[in-house]
Amino acid sequence: MAYAARALENGELERLFGVIDERSRHALYSIHADREAAASLIRADYPEELQEDALGALGLLGTDSPAALFAERCDLACQRDLTSRIGAPMEETQEGEELLVTTSRGQVRLWRGGESAWWGIVWNHDELDRERDRAGQDLRRIEANAETYRRRDALQD
Repeated sequence: MAYAARALENGELERLFGVIDERSRHALYSIHADREAAASLIRADYPEELQEDALGALGLLGTDSPAALFAERCDLACQRDLTSRIGAPMEETQEGEELLVTTSRGQVRLWRGGESAWWGIVWNHDELDRERDRAGQDLRRIEANAETYRRRDALQD
């Protein structure tokens, strides 16, 4: 909690990325990797006149890492919400796989991948899980489109 509080206090969102739960971090890694792979295919194989719109639809907006993608997503409202709830731990309640921590300021949900793993702040896990699925589907569609454009170009040569 102290690490998260310091990161929020200093506006260090890429450091805060390190204390969100592992599921959300892994989803962001996967989303970023799939979007980067899709962007590379678009730049390499799509017709020039289609590239700008196709790249814009990916939603990367120049993020160079999963941590930067998180920083972009955790806007001022997100930061204020986390800041308003993170404080000194007062009470803990196990709820399934998650730990509900009542702090001096509110409640925070934590999750960890195993007994020896670190607890991380639960952050948009369900939403990111769905987005990870969409990013994978989009990549497969872009791979198919890129192959079509490569074949078309080969026929024209």
